[in-house]
Amino acid sequence: MKTMVITGASSGIGFALMNAWVDHTHVIGVYHPKDDFTFDHPNLKKIPVDLSDPTQASKWMEALPETVDIFVANAGYARYEKNGFDRSAFEAMIQTNALAVIDQYQTMKAKNSQIQFVVMLSAMAFWPLPGYALYASTKSFLDAYFKAIRWEDESDVLRVYPVAVNTAFFETSKQPHTSWLIQDANDVARKITRAIKSHQHTLHTSSLFKWTHRLIPRALNFYLKREQKKYKENFK
Repeated sequence: MKTMVITGASSGIGFALMNAWVDHTHVIGVYHPKDDFTFDHPNLKKIPVDLSDPTQASKWMEALPETVDIFVANAGYARYEKNGFDRSAFEAMIQTNALAVIDQYQTMKAKNSQIQFVVMLSAMAFWPLPGYALYASTKSFLDAYFKAIRWEDESDVLRVYPVAVNTAFFETSKQPHTSWLIQDANDVARKITRAIKSHQHTLHTSSLFKWTHRLIPRALNFYLKREQKKYKENFK
């Protein structure tokens, strides 16, 4: 059986992916020590790690098997917040969302040059929304890095761009209003699974958003204006 590592495996897309693969794959599920991750399976090994801690973010990979076939860098979080700059909070976010992922890629690539590496980005990497300036910047940072890596290493990297998904994302980020175009985590996991099996390099989980943004981007301005209005109401 193949071996797959999934970070952020205790909930959301990571949990859905773990469920989709664990019956026929050795899965190593990485999760935050404070998360409730009671799911168990003979093919599942769980590793608690705080990826916002640079020391922990590197050290845990030393215990991984010599060969990892698929690595899904899914862990990350957002903060819905008023425009400002909390340096320590931003450093923790960029460590978790971007620097830890780059470290994971470089470490895994050194162990297995043929590894399939899946990086969870976001539509906000290129279409940021009000309230998410710092979060979107971490995803833009990561997006640019892996676009360049694709040509430098010619590696098997899949970049995934979800829109809003029915996970704990908005609860964790503390966004008080409901977003539109919300996708089901299990449906997103199925699309990612197909993309992994066909060795795709890019996956936009919402075709509607993808083609609207590419062909008639101004049609999405109404949504940006709606989010701007909500942002002003939430932080008045």
